Amino acid sequence: MIEQVKSRRKFLIASFIIGLVCYLLLEFVSARYIVAFTRQGHYCLPYSLWLIDKTKRPGRGDFACFVGRGIPNFADGIKWVKILSGMPGDRIETRVYPPGERDSHRTVIEVNGLPIPMRLQGVVYLNNMEFNVYEKDTKGRTLPMIAGQTIPPGRYYVHATSSRSFDSRYWGLVDEENMVGKATPLY
Repeated sequence: MIEQVKSRRKFLIASFIIGLVCYLLLEFVSARYIVAFTRQGHYCLPYSLWLIDKTKRPGRGDFACFVGRGIPNFADGIKWVKILSGMPGDRIETRVYPPGERDSHRTVIEVNGLPIPMRLQGVVYLNNMEFNVYEKDTKGRTLPMIAGQTIPPGRYYVHATSSRSFDSRYWGLVDEENMVGKATPLY
């Protein structure tokens, strides 16, 4: 009987220690990392599973995770992953097509395998990159366009690889305080 009590005591102590170590390890990992999934139907980048390191700040060309604030048609607080392409001090140039000229700037995009004709409202130029800006989204809603400017301190321009990506060319710059960390694609 005494042997059973000692055995149970050893088991309980070992279980407590293992549980405590697992808890502390989980706390350490969750304080540093987030695992994120791309919402179905929102594939602006060719990845759907992300590891976000909250302790690393993204640099130019890195995938950046940030909390969206003031993005039209989306609730505040949604985490986004885009490519950080514009840093403080970079110059954003724009060319806005006058309404009468927009008919000559048409393109066709594919949505779920169906071709949709779209009019361009202009072009955004940044660091030898060119981004077409559509007049409306695929649901027919009018889209805004970022103004030409020098990116101020603490603000960033982000984009994605899809030409239809909803990014800084439409809703503007991301504040430093909304940056979560550097994202790494897993799948």
